[in-house]
Amino acid sequence: MMNELNLDLIGLQTVEEFHDRAAATFDFPAYYGRNKDAFWDCITDFVEPTTVRVGNFHSLPDALTLALSAYIEMLKTYESETSGTFSVLIDPAPTPD
Repeated sequence: MMNELNLDLIGLQTVEEFHDRAAATFDFPAYYGRNKDAFWDCITDFVEPTTVRVGNFHSLPDALTLALSAYIEMLKTYESETSGTFSVLIDPAPTPD
């Protein structure tokens, strides 16, 4: 059975808030170090089939989008390394009217 997780980034203003949201969404252990290395270590602990939907990434302030891009890339990298057992869906950017 596939686990489905929703990492909704709505309302985030800081990288620290991202770490709070990610830790809660992914149920990271209490010792999660709240940095890129710790994020990688924790997401690569997923061994059960998992789909992660990242919501509202494109609605973040530009500076935060840039700061969080590395974390999104880590999710995509892990997806490419797992041959389909870990997948990432990023909500598309809204189209202008």
